[in-house]
Amino acid sequence: MMADGMSFTGLVATFASTIILGVAFGLVVAEAW
Repeated sequence: MMADGMSFTGLVATFASTIILGVAFGLVVAEAW
């Protein structure tokens, strides 16, 4: 079954997106200050 693979891929994608958004937000805040 590919369910586990898809879930893992989705989890990694979500985790990566969260990190990217967090870093981007941090840079924006740093620039604002």
